[in-house]
Amino acid sequence: MIRKMNKNDGIAEMLYDMYMNMDDDLDFSESMGGFELFSKNFSKMAEHDYHYVYVSDGKAVGYYLLMEAEFKSKILFGCTKMCYMGILVVEKSMRNQGIGTALLNHAKSECLRMGYEALNLEVLSSSDSNYRFYAKNGFDEMSKHMICFFE
Repeated sequence: MIRKMNKNDGIAEMLYDMYMNMDDDLDFSESMGGFELFSKNFSKMAEHDYHYVYVSDGKAVGYYLLMEAEFKSKILFGCTKMCYMGILVVEKSMRNQGIGTALLNHAKSECLRMGYEALNLEVLSSSDSNYRFYAKNGFDEMSKHMICFFE
């Protein structure tokens, strides 16, 4: 089930753990400032934008964030009303079960419902599997950005 996030979902913990244990070329540990600071900043951010969770057995195991992004010109991305996905994450033990795809499809539906022309996201990991995942789900690569245009 996908629903809007609430304060008791434990998403700050999931994100902090993910960032601290990245087995990628990214290292967020220096900039985190400890869980207390991260959690405080996340709580402030959670008051804005659109936060959704995937719940399995009463626990949030996936999360995504949508942010509004409007441009004065179509030159950069080809449209003026675009939604930006700040993050999509699935708890490591729950991956490869369709949760990420369900969250992504939900995000695309929400963007369409709100009248956006496209959904933009940045792939932080250099992993080819991340690019393949988004390409398989209708996104086109533009530098590190993956964009899904709605017809």
